[in-house]
Amino acid sequence: ASVQYRAGNRGNPSAVKQQVQRFISTIKKSSQCDNFISFYQGDKMKNFRKDILPEYKGHRTKSDAIACWKPTILEAFKESGAIELKYIESDDAISVVSTLMDGFEKCVIISSDKDMKQVPALHYNPYKKGSHLEASRWYLSTPEFGEKFFWIQVMTGDPTDMPSTECGIQGVGHKTAEKIIGKSKKYFEVMKKAYTEKYGKKEAIVRASVTYKMVRLLDGTDKDNYLNESAKKEVELIKDTYESNIIGVDNPITELFGREPLANLFIH
Repeated sequence: ASVQYRAGNRGNPSAVKQQVQRFISTIKKSSQCDNFISFYQGDKMKNFRKDILPEYKGHRTKSDAIACWKPTILEAFKESGAIELKYIESDDAISVVSTLMDGFEKCVIISSDKDMKQVPALHYNPYKKGSHLEASRWYLSTPEFGEKFFWIQVMTGDPTDMPSTECGIQGVGHKTAEKIIGKSKKYFEVMKKAYTEKYGKKEAIVRASVTYKMVRLLDGTDKDNYLNESAKKEVELIKDTYESNIIGVDNPITELFGREPLANLFIH
């Protein structure tokens, strides 16, 4: 959509839709997966996180391209077979489905969202420069890496999505949080101590709890108990129907020449 907008297209939705669909098709094939499932957030989505923190993502502004072409983009997503979400975010839905896969090494997540690092899987970021097989576009998040990354997020919060006056430990960025954790594996205890030293026990509990709920991606387990009823039902619906929403990737070139072993791209 941005490509079309920069080219001066303000009134030809079919060209925008084709651009979006070509991009979707390209990244599906570049993932080298046989099957895929995808999600998008509907136009009238009622994000459950706003029930917990009304300011969540409140200061974000739409780009001119999105403001112009959002209905067309959503229509392209729908036509590609993507599932519309009404209460949870796309990264939550992806996280839930990833827990249902047979081994995190067999699951490829296509996203540029840094929050996805907490989900164990192979990750492919199509926005990074280089060919689709270059290691710069790929990384492996193990369960150990994902857990540590999550607790770092609980300490830092995310100033792009939530106010630092209410979430995270002010003055603590990713590198500082890593230094605080050090070699400890007791992430909860380290986080609790850091919050308490900064804010005192009472305020620490409130801030840490809100931040936890803002940064944590859902997994479809009892840990999701803070969701409202609508969000809970959407999670259960995804779990119950995800298999029927899996679509095969039509990639004749891959079928002809085979696949590059993705394991060769990673240092385990």
